Amino acid sequence: MRCLWIWLADFGAALAELERALAVLQVAPVSLRAPLLYAEAAALSVRGDVAEALEKLAAADAACALLADPYVQARGATAAAHVSFSAMRMTCASEFERQVRAAMTALGRPWEAIDAAYMPVFGHVSHGRAHEAATLVDDFEPRAERIGHRGCQVALQLVRPVLRHLAGDLPGAEREARSAVEFARLHHNSWEFLAEIRLADSLFLQGKTADALEILRRVAAFEPPTRFKQHSRGFVFRCLSYVAPDAARAYLRDTEISLPTEGAVNAYGHWYNLMNVVEGRYVLGDRDAVAALMPLTEMFAASEIRVMMFAMLPSAAAGIAAAATGAWDASEAHFREGVALCDQTPIRIGQGTTREYYADMLMMRGAGDDHARAATLYAEAADNYAQIGLVLYASRLAEKRARLTSV
Repeated sequence: MRCLWIWLADFGAALAELERALAVLQVAPVSLRAPLLYAEAAALSVRGDVAEALEKLAAADAACALLADPYVQARGATAAAHVSFSAMRMTCASEFERQVRAAMTALGRPWEAIDAAYMPVFGHVSHGRAHEAATLVDDFEPRAERIGHRGCQVALQLVRPVLRHLAGDLPGAEREARSAVEFARLHHNSWEFLAEIRLADSLFLQGKTADALEILRRVAAFEPPTRFKQHSRGFVFRCLSYVAPDAARAYLRDTEISLPTEGAVNAYGHWYNLMNVVEGRYVLGDRDAVAALMPLTEMFAASEIRVMMFAMLPSAAAGIAAAATGAWDASEAHFREGVALCDQTPIRIGQGTTREYYADMLMMRGAGDDHARAATLYAEAADNYAQIGLVLYASRLAEKRARLTSV
């Protein structure tokens, strides 16, 4: 029953079932309660309650410390993988998933062995290793199909449009996203909304903003509470900032968009929302609001995450926020890091945008040969947009370049 509720992304129901089961078994040996204790920590983390999940995980580990049952140990590693992934600790999540896959395979439990196989895939993407991610998808997806693990298939198919997106193949990303939506719908998987968001972003970048907004608004109306923190709302704001500034400001005023908290354990979606709010505020010209987000962007830029799926690079966001405060040296360091990352990896989608933001900073600073350097960066960004077909960004950049010639 717990698996059914998680399939349906109804974690309130899943946790209620777990609480009832644990109440019934409260005087039973810990060996009987152990899988449920770990399942509770995992469910809390996937719902987005990461701090509470960490506490439950620690309590479960303490209760199960003396158990030598390999299955219980594997369930503990499974819970640790989910909690780490939900907290966007990708290296830890990938290592725990590796342990789970080996242990469950040895125990003859192939479904559970492949259950979290998407985690190292997402980890490679987050670290800028797109080729390694593609290799794992091609390895894991047929295995998931053979044993009928549709949930794992859905998660892995969500990566395919991301890889196309990062490579700058927006029509390909759109096709893969539509395929992922259809597959999730066919199997009645409620995580379909993630595929729809990927589809919307592909449409948005190609200049099909009305179609993108229609999808995003629909998803935002029902996206359940998960570790993604209803991140469709952040995408709605970002999209509106480009095409309807007044509507974007009204949406941000009237809609709760969960952002990270300094000093707290934040969930995956908090950081997605931060990237989208930084970009949206920046497009709107709300420099003071962007500057206020600098502590958060610095915190994220210092993390292990180098690439976000369908969002700006953490280093670019940090560069934007630092520039908004006038911290020019810090801003330039972030932008140089972002440009180097894009040039040294197959991440074509960030090559132009990071250069454009970098050029904007140079224009604001206006020291020495900054304007000449900005002109070069703008030209490089324009070439990238033309090659990829970033219609929306290209039109805005053309206006900036026109203004530059008058300086």
